[in-house]
Amino acid sequence: MIEILKPEQWQEFKEIRMKALKTDPLSFGESYTREIDNLTEETARAKLSAPDRKSYVARVDGKIVALAVYTLVIPEHVEHTADIHAVFVDPDFRGKGIGFKLMKQMLDDLHDIPKISRIVLSVGNEQEAAKNMYKNSDSPNSDWEQKK
Repeated sequence: MIEILKPEQWQEFKEIRMKALKTDPLSFGESYTREIDNLTEETARAKLSAPDRKSYVARVDGKIVALAVYTLVIPEHVEHTADIHAVFVDPDFRGKGIGFKLMKQMLDDLHDIPKISRIVLSVGNEQEAAKNMYKNSDSPNSDWEQKK
């Protein structure tokens, strides 16, 4: 099941975020040790209630096993852009299509926002599984382009 987290779900957000940072430290711009102190109830609720940001999760048997976040870019000259970031699938659930379903839902929702005409996603060069998922995506709403 795919859902968008609400501010009152801040503890679940923190739990999956911290697991992501601990599991794949090179995949994120933040470190586990810094985020553990900075991701308080207040900051997590603020992230989950920001109108320009959505945090999607996938659940299996009620447990969050994947996370992906998008942020709408605010400056006027690039307000047509959405940045996808913080994509993570629990290692125990990789290779089952969960990340694909999560990304497809997010992309479908972004395509429903009239002003969005550009979606940006960055992935580390060493993240082969993630790159393959993005490149092999057969979603009609995705147009992945690999840049070096």
